Amino acid sequence: MPEDEALGLIPIVVADGGQSGGGGSDACLTLEIGDVRILVPAVFDPVHLGRVIAAVRSAA
Repeated sequence: MPEDEALGLIPIVVADGGQSGGGGSDACLTLEIGDVRILVPAVFDPVHLGRVIAAVRSAA
């Protein structure tokens, strides 16, 4: 299953994180996988993030 593959270990770089434009609610992390950057909000759905990472991996 693609969801199972997303849970495996893959190399990712947290290029940026914890920054916000004003309030604490809009803080996010920037994940970089190869040449792809993914902006992840502080509050996120881990299942959806797993699907996004799996899609990026399969496209590479």
